[in-house]
Amino acid sequence: MSDSASDPDKEHAAPDAEAQRAHDRADKALVAMFPATMLFAVEALKAPALINGGSAAAMLAFIGTGRQAVTSDTILGLRLFAFGLLSAALATGASWASQHFYLASGKWPAPVRWPRFEVSASSVA
Repeated sequence: MSDSASDPDKEHAAPDAEAQRAHDRADKALVAMFPATMLFAVEALKAPALINGGSAAAMLAFIGTGRQAVTSDTILGLRLFAFGLLSAALATGASWASQHFYLASGKWPAPVRWPRFEVSASSVA
């Protein structure tokens, strides 16, 4: 009688262990994807930082020549390029923080489970 009582426990233990292994694999995959995701975000935000930083440097070089008077428009342009550079830096930090807290929360979607198709010798013949 005790053998029949333990059989349902064994039947439920196997799917639970398989589910735990699948969950562990998903956790490892997400942890492995974090550096790749962050690299993608940093690389995507390098272009605005480079454009705005280069433009600000060009404006400073233009102002530094002294050939032309510094007007409020050149100061406004310099401020706008500096604001663009600051925005790119803040966006890079925000992308890191969002991915970090998403990974730390543990509330990511479950991995996609594809249906299994099993073919036996009797079904083929």
